[in-house]
Amino acid sequence: MFEETGILMDSAPSELTCPFGTFPTRLTWDRNPAAFLSRSTRRLPTQGLLTTFDHPVVCAQLLLGPVVPSLPVGMTVRGCSAGVWRLRTTAPVSNLAFECFWADPMLDASGGPNSGEGLDAITWRTGAGVLSLGTEDGEFLRSRAFLGDNMPPAMAGELDISTVEYLPNGLRIPLRNVPSRSVVQVHFLLAWADKCIEESPSTWFAVDQKAETIVSQLCNGTG
Repeated sequence: MFEETGILMDSAPSELTCPFGTFPTRLTWDRNPAAFLSRSTRRLPTQGLLTTFDHPVVCAQLLLGPVVPSLPVGMTVRGCSAGVWRLRTTAPVSNLAFECFWADPMLDASGGPNSGEGLDAITWRTGAGVLSLGTEDGEFLRSRAFLGDNMPPAMAGELDISTVEYLPNGLRIPLRNVPSRSVVQVHFLLAWADKCIEESPSTWFAVDQKAETIVSQLCNGTG
């Protein structure tokens, strides 16, 4: 799990934010928000936020904060925010899902799925600019499962190109069967740019980042 260091806080935020609105992220069981017995939030030295949620069979952590994405030469974004979920199970768990969605889309927002190799994403355009929300696609998650890279090898058979679901205003990652004593990690990235570069794919590239780079920036300030 992520190292629990930093300053203990009273509030426990669970959303990615940008000038266009908020993007709540949550863990659900059987499509209902997971009911945890306790939670605590710490502000890390990097200004990232780490919230730990405790439950008899699941310990979940949510790491939130700004990141600096690696972009092709000449591309820029105004900002990029990440939410990384990591959980550990002590018993088998079924019908888990991770979600991230635009809570209150702007009235003039238009767009839709904008996937690529290893990436499931949505890009919206508004009169004020452009924004993208992305996560690793099912094939990439399956590759991580085969490697035992924060995804149980036993889950490789249920992960494929259609695993990630597109919500009307966001993304959902369902996991049908998580074995006991497993570690699962998924992430969401949100990036936005000004209207003047709305035809550039900069926000799309910004939400296509390696998990280890995201975690390193949020926890250590490097990436």
